[in-house]
Amino acid sequence: DYRLTPPVPHPLVTTHPVTGRKALLLGSHVSTIEGMSEADAEALVTELTAHCCQPQFVYSHGWTPGDIVVWDNRSTLHRGRAADPTERRVMRRTAVFGEGVEGPEIQVVG
Repeated sequence: DYRLTPPVPHPLVTTHPVTGRKALLLGSHVSTIEGMSEADAEALVTELTAHCCQPQFVYSHGWTPGDIVVWDNRSTLHRGRAADPTERRVMRRTAVFGEGVEGPEIQVVG
């Protein structure tokens, strides 16, 4: 529950350190925007989230055993889905830290 932890200020718009592209730091954790009333900030976050979550911008994975999904946390809005509590579910998390990765471009398949 985000209400149990003190807020940490972040910029609403950031620059990706590798691509140089602008990205929104957006999510359910956003509670206020500096310089805006709480109502205006909530309305803006709701509008931006609705725009970002339009079907043409959403990837939804149909999981099969052995699948791995990798995303760049610096430019992806993501969420988990409810799982069937009667089914076994194994999840692993790998985090890579640093300024960027040197090497060939990754091609998206699928």
